[in-house]
Amino acid sequence: MRLPTEGFEPLSSDVDWCEPNYVISPYITEFWNTVSSFPLVIFPPILMYIHRDYPKNVPNCEAINLVWGLLAVVGLGSIYFHSTLSLVGQLLDELSILWVCCGFIAMWMPNAHLPSCLAQNRWIFQLIMLVLGTAATYLSIVRPEVNHVTLMVFALPAIGYLVHGYGTCPNPTLRHISKTAAALGVASLTCWALDKLLCSFWLKINFPYFHCFWHVVVLAAICNGCVSYAYCYALEQVPHKNPTLKFRGLCNNKWIGLWTIEFKKKNF
Repeated sequence: MRLPTEGFEPLSSDVDWCEPNYVISPYITEFWNTVSSFPLVIFPPILMYIHRDYPKNVPNCEAINLVWGLLAVVGLGSIYFHSTLSLVGQLLDELSILWVCCGFIAMWMPNAHLPSCLAQNRWIFQLIMLVLGTAATYLSIVRPEVNHVTLMVFALPAIGYLVHGYGTCPNPTLRHISKTAAALGVASLTCWALDKLLCSFWLKINFPYFHCFWHVVVLAAICNGCVSYAYCYALEQVPHKNPTLKFRGLCNNKWIGLWTIEFKKKNF
């Protein structure tokens, strides 16, 4: 562990992506990877706004804005990391991702998937996730090289829940959103792997930008996946409020936009 002083130095991280360093700017290590991280900061306030009614209608989801805020921290960490490739930047980037995963699981894991003692006392389950997240944070600081394994441990339940929701929910709109999130997730991981595994080839053809695509595509996957989780949980907790999926297109665009959840009282 090289904290506290050496970790702030540029290039102190062992992680280095395919984009050549200090090519565009002498002050920014990976210019395009840094620029492509900005949407991760821009979108969370938008998500807070369009989901502002969600915590008012669904129990145990008062911390949803905290999760969106952590997603913005992911963006800030990614900007700092790629602009410096410092160890502190790496930890900030990866640990914020870890806490976003913890927040998603703690808030939206269906009660049907929990033991009855935790389903009836959800605050205990959330406390357990807090303890696990804290332990994983400590491990990541002490052994940064195991961060990717730690992140995968927390990401797999979220992916499994997405697949389960796709397979069990009869709502065709939700199935479409879940299928889109899964496809975008696979595409984002493919971009991540291509940047890591075939870097020498991309450098030969002067196109070392697949990690930039990872940033953009994984954000789209997160936006769709979160709506799937949030809708399934709302349907389990407050079916009487008739949660409904609605697409908000950018400038009335039918293809580019964000899904949100509205609540309506059933008419009897």
